[in-house]
Amino acid sequence: MINSSNTLESQKNGVVIIKKSAGNPTFPAIEIRKLRVNTLKMNKEQFCKVIGCSKASLDSWECGRRQPTKTHIKLMKLLRLQLIQPSTLELL
Repeated sequence: MINSSNTLESQKNGVVIIKKSAGNPTFPAIEIRKLRVNTLKMNKEQFCKVIGCSKASLDSWECGRRQPTKTHIKLMKLLRLQLIQPSTLELL
C-alpha cells in the first residue's frame, strides 16, 4: 500500500516494511490531525507531550505552514502503524 506521504508500507510475515521514497519525508497536515484526533484521541497538549514538540509547532504542521522534522515524522509514522504506544514515549 502507498500512503499519502509517498512511503511504501507493507506487512510481510508479521513484519512491517517501510520503504522511503526519494526526497524529503513529509507528513501531510490532514494526516497529522487525523492521527492526533481520530487515531490517538488526544488534544494538542497531550500530543505535544508525547512526541516532544511545542504547541506552536503542532499548529504550524496541522495548518500546513511547516513540515515536521524527520524525527517527528518517524515518530508519527510509528504511532500511526501502532508499532509504539503513546505511553511509551511519555516515559522518555
